[in-house]
This record gives sequence, structure tokens and C-alpha cells, in this order.
Amino acid sequence: MSTTSAQSNTTFIDLELDLVALLDNIANLPVDPPSLHLDLEGIDLGRHGPISILPLRTAPTQKTCLIDIHSLGRAAFSTTSNSGTSLKTTLESSTIPKVAFDIRNDSDAVFSLFRVSVDCTKDLQLMELA
Repeated sequence: MSTTSAQSNTTFIDLELDLVALLDNIANLPVDPPSLHLDLEGIDLGRHGPISILPLRTAPTQKTCLIDIHSLGRAAFSTTSNSGTSLKTTLESSTIPKVAFDIRNDSDAVFSLFRVSVDCTKDLQLMELA
């Protein structure tokens, strides 16, 4: 059941149908500057701790989606949009820049648990230190 908060412009996604709508919406976002800002949350996040939520902010629309990885499981990454893209192909794309803060554990977790290899990510923590 997808729920949206009018004040915060945040949507909780825990159904594949809602995930398809999100994937359709992010398919044609601009890449310069990067439109997708993400994070992963979980308990002892890493290769052995589960991923609970993937917050995804789309900068041009000022909308945030909280993707319920706990409920969706593998379907969170394998569900495809009408154009054939999935969260997995989006995260693995070398042409879609993404922004994250300290992607190391997040990347390790999503690869170890779901075989998703995150690519083309701008790590704000590293930029801050540069």
C-alpha cells in the first residue's frame, strides 16, 4: 500500500505496482546535475545485515520515496517498469549518476544480498574530504 504525505512529499512504496510507477517516473530524469539521491538503511547494514528501506530522492521533482526492501525482497530490484528498467538496472547504470553519502557499506550490502553492483555514484563523503 503506497502512502503519500502531502506535507513532506514522501511516498512509502511496499507494492510492486507502486514501484513500477516510480521506475516509470525516474526513467527520463536529467543526469546533469544528478537527479537521484539515495541511501540504504538496515540493521547492521553490510554483507550480513538485512536492508530495510531504500530512501530515494528525485531532485527535480523534490519527491522522496521510501522503498520497503524488507517487504518487497528481491522484487524490489527485479521488478521492471513499462520501459524495461528496474531498480537493479538503474543502480548499475554507468550513465545514470546517483548521489550518496558513504556508499561503501550500502554498496557492499546491496551486492552481497541482491547481487546489485552500484555504479556511477557520487559519494558526498569523499567529495567533502577532497
